[in-house]
Amino acid sequence: MFNKEKSSSEDQGQDKKIANSTNENYDNFFNELDVKADQKLKKVNKDKNQEKNKYHLNKQSDFSDFNQKELKVNDFDVHHMPDKFLKPEKKEKSQKNIFVILAIALLIIVVLAVGIFAFFALREKEEDPVEILDLTEKNDIGIEEENVEDLDLKSAEGRDSKRIEDVLNIRSALSFYYNDVNKYPYSLSSLKKYLSPVPQNPSPGGEEYNYELKDNGSNYILTFVLEEGTSLGNLILESGKYQLDPNFGISAYQELELEPEPEPELEPEPEPEPNPALLPIPDKGPDDDNDGLTNTEELLFDTKFVLPDSDFDGYNDGEELGALYDPLNDGGMLANSDSVTVYSNEIFSYSILYPSKWSALESSSDFKEVVFYDDEDGDFFKIQVENNPQNLTIRNWYRYFSASDNTDNLEDFDNKNILGLKTEDGLNIYIAQGDKVYIISYIIVNTEELNYFKTFEMFTNSFRILSDL
Repeated sequence: MFNKEKSSSEDQGQDKKIANSTNENYDNFFNELDVKADQKLKKVNKDKNQEKNKYHLNKQSDFSDFNQKELKVNDFDVHHMPDKFLKPEKKEKSQKNIFVILAIALLIIVVLAVGIFAFFALREKEEDPVEILDLTEKNDIGIEEENVEDLDLKSAEGRDSKRIEDVLNIRSALSFYYNDVNKYPYSLSSLKKYLSPVPQNPSPGGEEYNYELKDNGSNYILTFVLEEGTSLGNLILESGKYQLDPNFGISAYQELELEPEPEPELEPEPEPEPNPALLPIPDKGPDDDNDGLTNTEELLFDTKFVLPDSDFDGYNDGEELGALYDPLNDGGMLANSDSVTVYSNEIFSYSILYPSKWSALESSSDFKEVVFYDDEDGDFFKIQVENNPQNLTIRNWYRYFSASDNTDNLEDFDNKNILGLKTEDGLNIYIAQGDKVYIISYIIVNTEELNYFKTFEMFTNSFRILSDL
């Protein structure tokens, strides 16, 4: 056992020796590697130093060559670029931009200041009513001085100048009126559309302007008086009375003196043919039952000859017909009966009732004239449309356009829908609507008796303007 332990310890010592020998071998190996590495590193450094020295020697050689070349350069003037072109200009440009911005800002401020000043100046002027409305000045003693126009009108020369100005303005207005209407007006008051206000003679002195229509509206004369006279262009107008007409202008007023005409030889005058419009009005035809309808009208409307109240409603047949009720139907309206027919004129916008047994005929191609008749030889009714471009009232229209300017013989007409005028005999009705005048007439042909008077009353009472329906 002892031998085993001894042999094992010997073995362990042998192993330890082997291990130490191995370690020594490793150390020697690495030491040799280190030596070789150091030698290689020194060689590399040596090579680098040699290369570096060679580089520096080459540089020095190049520099010496360059210096030698410089010495061979001829002696020329040497120029160099000024510093200002070598330095950056950013700072100078930025300064210029600042100056431009400041200039623009200053200009805007000035414009705003001027605008604000003008605004407040105008506002103060508008708020000062004394400056605008007080057109008169006071002298040292506090009396208001009159304007130039009033001072001119205090002299005869100034008033004469004003009269010439008025007359020329009236002539221009009359010319405009004639161009629109193709006639001169009945009076100067119709010129308000063209001249307002219509001038009046300045007083004192002179005479009121006198306007007189001539030749059915195709001519006129306007007279005026100058106190001291004045001038009109090259025309010298002395004091006196003058007249203005559209053909000869201003000239001295001359009253027309009618020279006596020689008496013609008397010749037998032919007998005039009868004019239906001028025939005397005959008496009404017979009415057997005294109901307001002539016997001829009883036949026309199929009412009873011997019964004044055909439908027994308490009203006479004539009263009902004139009031547009059906005399054959208690409470019935005439327009709904077979006794009458409605005529409508779409061109001139009116309608009317006429007996169904009659006929309606447009007697003119423009539909301005329509006749309603029983037969060609009997009485008939007529509706005629005339122009009224000035929209005159019916009374003024009658004065201006009718053969007589006297309206005293006219009476008021009222059919509960339309107002107008009628002649005393009731046979002519005049109605004005806008720019039109409607004339409704009873034309007498039968000179023996008047047979359709109540029918004409029904006829005119049924007249309507279509826009009113």
